[in-house]
Amino acid sequence: VLYQLAARAERDRLEDLILKWLAIEGDRKHSFTVETVEQERFFEIPGLRLRLRMDRMDRLKNGNLVLIDYKSGPQTRPKLKGERPAEPQLLVYAAAVPDRVDGIFFGQIKPRELKAVGFSRDRHFSGQTAEIRKDWDAYLEAARLSVERLAHDFVRGAAAVDPIKGACAYCGVKPFCRVKESGRPQEEEE
Repeated sequence: VLYQLAARAERDRLEDLILKWLAIEGDRKHSFTVETVEQERFFEIPGLRLRLRMDRMDRLKNGNLVLIDYKSGPQTRPKLKGERPAEPQLLVYAAAVPDRVDGIFFGQIKPRELKAVGFSRDRHFSGQTAEIRKDWDAYLEAARLSVERLAHDFVRGAAAVDPIKGACAYCGVKPFCRVKESGRPQEEEE
C-alpha cells in the first residue's frame, strides 16, 4: 500500500511537471513539429565514432531544426560556451546533424524552475534564459570546431591536467589526482 501511494504521488508530480512544460511549449514563438525523440544516430570524427541519442529535435516551418536536451537540474547558458564547454552535448548534436540548426536549448524540467535555457538565431522561447545570438552562425561554427578539437585531442590521447571549474567537486579519484603536480591552484573545496 505504501509503495502504491508513493508511486501515485510520483506519477502526480511528474504529470504536473509535464503539463507545466507543455504550457511553456505552447508559448513558443515559431510553429514546429517534433521530428524525433530519443533518436539514436552516429557522429564520425576521424578516429572516433560517437553514438548519440538526442532527446528531441523539432523541425520549424522554415525547415531548420531546434535541438532540446532535457535536464532535471539547474542549467545556465555559460555551459554552452568556451573552448571546453561544461555541457557540450547540445553542441555535439548540432555538429552531428546535416540540417541547419536554429536553436539549442536545455529543457530544464525542475519543479518551480521550468524553463528553456540556451541560444538561438531567433526568439523561440520567452524569458531571459533563451538568448538570441546575433553571431549565431559564427557561434555554431566555433562550437563545431571546438567539438572536433576536443575529439581529436581525445583520439591522440591528450590528457592534460586541466579540469574545468567545478569538476573536482565530483571527482572520485582524489587520491590519484595529478592536479597538485600540475602547479594549478586547487579549488577551495579541495
